[in-house]
Amino acid sequence: MPDPVFDFLEKHDLGGKKVYVFATSGGSGLMRSISEIQKAEPKASVHKTGFHVYYTSVAGAKADVESWLRKVGAK
Repeated sequence: MPDPVFDFLEKHDLGGKKVYVFATSGGSGLMRSISEIQKAEPKASVHKTGFHVYYTSVAGAKADVESWLRKVGAK
């Protein structure tokens, strides 16, 4: 998980919040991000299904993002 995300989690208490993990990257995917966020924020409700899109596909990912948001109940 990127250092800026770790820094954010250290500075903010997400206890009692719903967390939906999404990422763009050049190849690493979500890797362990969901489990690392769960570990850093044990009182948050971290959804098990994350969303990842490669940086080359971001421009055409709107429908996929909307579908994922509906799937996880965030939209």
